[in-house]
Amino acid sequence: MISDPEKVARVRQLYDDMDLLKKFAMYENQAYNEVKALIGQTSNEIPHDVFYTILEHCYKK
Repeated sequence: MISDPEKVARVRQLYDDMDLLKKFAMYENQAYNEVKALIGQTSNEIPHDVFYTILEHCYKK
């Protein structure tokens, strides 16, 4: 664990400067939509709801 407050502050500032939280949220949303589309294309051997339930448990965690 890093205990140097200056280093922690610098890393947090870099995250803010690079807008990483927003970029990750956009990536996460895009990946979520892509996975949903892929689920919709799968065969019905396993109900789609099973996959959607798993996806919902992983999304925004």
